[in-house]
Amino acid sequence: MPHFPKELYEPLPYVYVGVGIATTFGLETLLGKVSGVMLVAGGIIIGYQRYSYRQKLRIRQEREAWLKAEADRKKREKQAWLRDQAQQYRDALAKKDEDF
Repeated sequence: MPHFPKELYEPLPYVYVGVGIATTFGLETLLGKVSGVMLVAGGIIIGYQRYSYRQKLRIRQEREAWLKAEADRKKREKQAWLRDQAQQYRDALAKKDEDF
């Protein structure tokens, strides 16, 4: 599937709406007016779909970043707990060695 350059892709909904308005008011035929309204509607729909997708993508990225931060925090907590447990075990062994 070919990809449009960003400079062409991003303004397309605005171009559709602009051309649709110009067509609606510029042409006197019924077909011209219907085509213009369809272009305006298409531009609005495409713009809304892009906005909706980008919002979902932003939310997903924020959620993934939060999950990664939580996983890192849990990992650090577990490592600290394991270090404490290991130190307690070493202290207990050292105390047993002293008792003998």
